[in-house]
Amino acid sequence: MEKIALFLACALVGCQSGVLSGSAIGDKSESPSDVGHVDGEALQDGGDARSLGAGRDHRANSSDDLGGSRDDGVDPAADSSGETRVDAGASPAEPDAMVDDMAPTGGQRLSFFAVGDTRSDLDVAQQTFQSMARLDPSAFAVFNSGDITLDGKASQWQAHKNAVDLGSAGKIRMDWSRLGGSTTAYFGVVGNHDVRSGDWLDNWNNNLSGQRQLGHNGADGVWFSVRQGNALFIVLDSEHSVSAQTGWLERALRQAAADPSIRWKFAFYHKPVYPCNYYGPWGNGIAWVRLFEQYGVDMVFNGHAHVYERSCPMIGGKCQGGGVRYVISGGGGAETGRIDLSRKLTSGSDRYVCGEINEAAKGYWHHYCHLVIDGGELTYRCYAHNATSAPEDTLRITK
Repeated sequence: MEKIALFLACALVGCQSGVLSGSAIGDKSESPSDVGHVDGEALQDGGDARSLGAGRDHRANSSDDLGGSRDDGVDPAADSSGETRVDAGASPAEPDAMVDDMAPTGGQRLSFFAVGDTRSDLDVAQQTFQSMARLDPSAFAVFNSGDITLDGKASQWQAHKNAVDLGSAGKIRMDWSRLGGSTTAYFGVVGNHDVRSGDWLDNWNNNLSGQRQLGHNGADGVWFSVRQGNALFIVLDSEHSVSAQTGWLERALRQAAADPSIRWKFAFYHKPVYPCNYYGPWGNGIAWVRLFEQYGVDMVFNGHAHVYERSCPMIGGKCQGGGVRYVISGGGGAETGRIDLSRKLTSGSDRYVCGEINEAAKGYWHHYCHLVIDGGELTYRCYAHNATSAPEDTLRITK
């Protein structure tokens, strides 16, 4: 059984709107009956978002069934929802090795950052990466869960690189070639905005040259896996064929399951399967969700929605011990949006209730997340993009 301790703190002395006050919440033993229940007072974020750490005892405040529909003003072509369609054909030929080993960590401790949707406000993106570099200059990597740029154009990539590639000063590098020394690698996930330009792939590879050698890289998508220390990191592409990646994903996870030295598994792709905000669910991703559940993926990171959400451990759209946690972290620079916990939605074959599945959620918040693995313990913290003090959401998991 995992033991989980949830800690919530204000980023500054006292609390701003939408942030819990008070001391740390004590240890809890996770079981199907108590997963996701968090004690403590929740302050509302702008009137429509659950404060960080509010538990699943908070029920949806509307009986409306929104299904897979989306809010007015959102382009319906931006996502797919509804029935999962998976082709039975073979996936593209891939190397036998599903895991690309990177430089050794030199020990059990391993840290990395997760951020998403940096595309619009370069000042926010720069402050975010500067905050990361101050917090943990020895981090293994930064994973950006997509919409790195607004339209995938060369000029936008250059502007982004100028803002966030801190070079020797901050050690976060977009143009790493295999990890070496104290470099923090920048891994990109393909988002819908990143593929808008006809030459998107050239621009992608010219700026994220280090990851070009990993896994599959082509006009039909970018996906790969990275092994670092006792953790496996899988990057998928929600903007291209799901079926082309599903067979590869299963082989990667099966190989990892057979390797006892891999204790942690993380996945990254752009569009979320279980959103509770202004977007409808990306139902086609259910094919991947079933594999995450089968092979014990610990945490999935998405972007697309410019909010922060962290779910309970889930199986089949419901909170369940031993399940997969889903994080939407889309606060890296794009204009932020609202949370809607009143929604009851269907994603593929899964029915879920937003007021039940979220352990923490916050709208209108630029932020990033920092994860530290120490053997069998994971410490997860999320900070305001320009934070200089305490995190606003923290989770600890022990295996």
